[in-house]
Amino acid sequence: MDKSHSSLLKGIRFTQELGQKVEISENDFNLLKDGKLYLAFNKQKRLDEYLNLNSKELTHPNTIAIGRQPRISHVIWGILAVVFVSLLFTGFGYQPWWIFLLVLVIGLLITLPVCFRDKYWLMNNSDISIYSYSQNGIVKLLQLLKLRKKSEKTIKYSQIQEAEVIYIKIPRISPFNFNPDTLAIFLTLNDGKRVKLNLDHITFNELQAIYQILNFNNINVFDRQKVLTTLGNNENLFDHFHQKWAAV
Repeated sequence: MDKSHSSLLKGIRFTQELGQKVEISENDFNLLKDGKLYLAFNKQKRLDEYLNLNSKELTHPNTIAIGRQPRISHVIWGILAVVFVSLLFTGFGYQPWWIFLLVLVIGLLITLPVCFRDKYWLMNNSDISIYSYSQNGIVKLLQLLKLRKKSEKTIKYSQIQEAEVIYIKIPRISPFNFNPDTLAIFLTLNDGKRVKLNLDHITFNELQAIYQILNFNNINVFDRQKVLTTLGNNENLFDHFHQKWAAV
């Protein structure tokens, strides 16, 4: 629901009849009025009809990709960089060959795989696909080189009960703590399980598209921290949620 649409609800009180017609609780209705809930399309349509509001036409966005599959060219360049650094550390043949091999193995099986994300995911019209790489360095390297299949999990929208976007702050006692906070969307499935999907470096347009896709598939999206609103106001999320350090 956009700001103009949400403002129309400010003076409207929740009633039992409204709750039954729209299939919404009083708590969720209050969250909707505060801009902390993006209502599923089917419920939004019933609410608009009940209140005689003009329903906004919902356009279905394109496929959304969060993270991306590493290009094999990048992996090969990474391997060449590890070989060069290994030669550099061992004096280009000055050290015994076994030391070069040891440094090379450490670089290829430990350092290189860490440079690539362990997971990325895609949203399209019918489902969410989650692709994961192995935690084992050897297996992950083979997967990055497309010599071994990566793990794939598909979640149909009919399996999702609701979604919630949460910004998770890391407690900081010093401005020199550079560990990143986490922004993620949590999907609550019909069987009670929760699936966490990271939203690293998300833009306003991308997050809005994610909300629209989920709403279009009749899924409520809770945004109690108003993350989308904050991004829409061109605010930096870290500065917004860490007012203490933003002023340092």
